[in-house]
Amino acid sequence: MVSVYYLCIETQFVHQSGATATFDGHADILLLLPSLLFFQFENSLYGFIRNGDHIFYLYGMFGNLQQETPVSSKRFRPKIQNNGMRKIEHLGIAVADLKKSNELFQKLLGKAPFKSERVEGEGVETSFFQVGETKVELLQATREDSPIAKFIEKRAEGVHHIAFDVEDIHAEMARLKEAGFELLNEVPKKGADHKIIVFLHPRSTNGVLIELCQDDPNPIRD
Repeated sequence: MVSVYYLCIETQFVHQSGATATFDGHADILLLLPSLLFFQFENSLYGFIRNGDHIFYLYGMFGNLQQETPVSSKRFRPKIQNNGMRKIEHLGIAVADLKKSNELFQKLLGKAPFKSERVEGEGVETSFFQVGETKVELLQATREDSPIAKFIEKRAEGVHHIAFDVEDIHAEMARLKEAGFELLNEVPKKGADHKIIVFLHPRSTNGVLIELCQDDPNPIRD
């Protein structure tokens, strides 16, 4: 069974002649689907994207194209704006014994952690499991004044934070601050897995500790 969908895309495609076709909606789907085919008829642009048993139909108009010119998908490029929070990068879980928890999660997920790392600034030892596009991060305190030690003392082991991958951490900090969210650190700091990170106070996020993370532009490689 093949499903057919109609999509309006929020991006602008630029023709090789300089003409543009604008779509309304969400552009992220273009980055995820492998097969694109575009057709042009006069000033209109028609597109079909196939992903398995799903077919997506696109339609747009060229506003300044004077004559018919053969086109293909290779002659178009999407202009995509800052996507803000792009995905859940990882779930952080506070544990009392990292070795025992690694064994437990290895049984649960059917795979070993792909890396371990100590973050002296946060007073934690971490390990990471890859689950699809998301990770599970286990965190064990390495000192008594560590945020993880305080968390376990107060709440016991469990989910500590949700981390979102962002394209521009400074832009997201400004956006969230303007929206009334409380930042726990005003300047991004180095975290595990080659990231720079910022936390939002749980009292402004319904009791959930939120982390923003971005690839570190100046990482210290393992």
